[in-house]
Amino acid sequence: MLLQTTYERYKKLMEQKFATKAEYDKAKSDLQNINAQIDASKAQIASATSERSRIKKSIEAIEEKIARLNVYSPVEGYIITKEAEAAQYILPSTPVFKIVDTKTLWVKANVDERVADKIKLGQKASIKLRSKPESELEGAVERIVAMSNLVTLEREIAIGFDTVVTPFYINEQAEVKIEVAKYENTLKIPLSLVVIKEEKKGVWVAKGENAYFQEISILSQNDEEAAVSSGINKESELLLYNGGNKPLSDGMKIYR
Repeated sequence: MLLQTTYERYKKLMEQKFATKAEYDKAKSDLQNINAQIDASKAQIASATSERSRIKKSIEAIEEKIARLNVYSPVEGYIITKEAEAAQYILPSTPVFKIVDTKTLWVKANVDERVADKIKLGQKASIKLRSKPESELEGAVERIVAMSNLVTLEREIAIGFDTVVTPFYINEQAEVKIEVAKYENTLKIPLSLVVIKEEKKGVWVAKGENAYFQEISILSQNDEEAAVSSGINKESELLLYNGGNKPLSDGMKIYR
């Protein structure tokens, strides 16, 4: 440093009586002043470094607060309702959006307790949405509620889609058919042909020109069809009583 060199030079010159004390004192004073300025600058640098560290921590705290203001959906899905608007004040735990997880999108089917016991998890099902009655969607039983409805005496069954239809609409009505079993060597007939006579289920069949009641064994039935295992075959000619004519009876002559 130049001032340090100048001071040391004047110090030697004064000791050798080649420089006056005033010149030496000035060199010494200049050196002390510059050292004081250096110390002050170092103190300012230390203070600035400390302030920088404080500001950095403040920025990190603000960034963390900002990150907390971001709301992330816990699942991937579709937003079905918007519960809050931009700039609206909301309390903690207040819903902002309602989101449907397509992986848990179910059709809720209410099944009579008398047949619900046949339904098991994983059984295949077909779904017809009211908005798409011509399309039959594939699905499977995903959930069986353990508690029945005390009023309707029905059990809630959840049917999941193999492939979710898009767009979909919550609370849309649907018709569900669940495949509970497969029967071999059975005959499927319209349920409207089945009658009850003397506490026996059967059908009216035509034999020649006469009508006869034929008892049948029904393995399974739904609202439209019945699966018959015995009593009739594919060649049997079944009669449908429309209720407007004289009731059918065994041996009654029929006209065709």
